[in-house]
Amino acid sequence: MSLINPIHAQGFNVNLNITNPKHISDGMEKENPDRILGSFSNVLNGMMRNANELQHNSNNMLQRFIIDPESVDIHEVTIALTKAEDSINFLKSVSEKVISAYRTLTNLH
Repeated sequence: MSLINPIHAQGFNVNLNITNPKHISDGMEKENPDRILGSFSNVLNGMMRNANELQHNSNNMLQRFIIDPESVDIHEVTIALTKAEDSINFLKSVSEKVISAYRTLTNLH
């Protein structure tokens, strides 16, 4: 049995093309930090829309499970309910922190 000497081993070099700007790059291109997130109100509105959508989806799945248990997997229903609950809890904690910060700022005067 003969082993390959690493000096004689050769491989192929493959050039990869970046076809999507979200693909990994060489780090030379920097994204504008202002484009990453919008204003705080846009982020909050997006969070509320997402929480609302998750809540509606989980309610729909739960109703489908009650009407026809064979059409929906119980694990998917449980996951959807947990995602909706976590999203609402996160939104609640963010809103409480915003209110707390506002109260702190108004008490500084």
